[in-house]
Amino acid sequence: MHSGSCLCGRIRYGITGPVDEVGHCHCRICQKAHGTAFATYARVSAKNFEITYGQSSLQSFESSAGTKRTFCRECGSQLQFIRDDASHIGIAIGTFDAELEVQPSYQIWTRSKAAWWNLQEGLRSHETQPGEGANSRERYVDAVTIRAYAQADLEALRTIYMAAIRELGGEHYSAEQIQAWAGFANDRAGFSSWLDDSRILVAVGNHDTPVGFGGLQPPSRISSLFVAPGVARSGVGSRLLEHLLSLDLSAASTRYTTEASELSKPLFEKFGFRVTKIEHTTVSEVAFIRYAMHKHA
Repeated sequence: MHSGSCLCGRIRYGITGPVDEVGHCHCRICQKAHGTAFATYARVSAKNFEITYGQSSLQSFESSAGTKRTFCRECGSQLQFIRDDASHIGIAIGTFDAELEVQPSYQIWTRSKAAWWNLQEGLRSHETQPGEGANSRERYVDAVTIRAYAQADLEALRTIYMAAIRELGGEHYSAEQIQAWAGFANDRAGFSSWLDDSRILVAVGNHDTPVGFGGLQPPSRISSLFVAPGVARSGVGSRLLEHLLSLDLSAASTRYTTEASELSKPLFEKFGFRVTKIEHTTVSEVAFIRYAMHKHA
């Protein structure tokens, strides 16, 4: 029997079964949620876990499609990591009352690790989530649907836009560039007007939660393509682009065009787009390079 609590003690839990495994997650979402270089979770059977006190203080947040994290609304302690339809859940190891005998045995999402942190030796290491190969990605994409944009999606799309740039852009862009680019969404009215200039499609996961969006500006310009960091490289971007390319073009249009970032260029190339010009532009007086690309319809 294991027990634990949040920092303020308003929530207590009990675990009647064993801790199966302990591991570290270095994904950007865990880093943001915990405010640390990585999060460490104990894997336990969901049926063996129970909130024994303070259920009314337990809050949850869907950090990515099909995944939610629970925390205390009073002190903010992170408690559970829960995937939809999963038989096991993760419990933040720092919330246990007593030291666990089980030692960490794996580390995941190592490609996102903090640059200043050295990975622990002797653990099973995975650059992403174990099992997230082609079959896993196909299963996830099969659960995603594409629908038209609605005004009620505005805040979710602003969040996706900023998170994608801030959490995925570090490999290609400086901190100054990321701040300037992501900062565009701080202007709510301007961002809304930008969306309204295009025909926007939204990718949604469980509970109709947006996980990505893309736009086609008449007559044939792909004006946007962004996915939430939690589903990056899962096929959501490809699914959106497929739908955008299936929209009816003006009779006068013979090709699609776009201005791609370093982030989106490989995906456009995968769909047959070719670079026609390397352009130099500025956003909030910060210099950027982008790629003018086209594809014959």
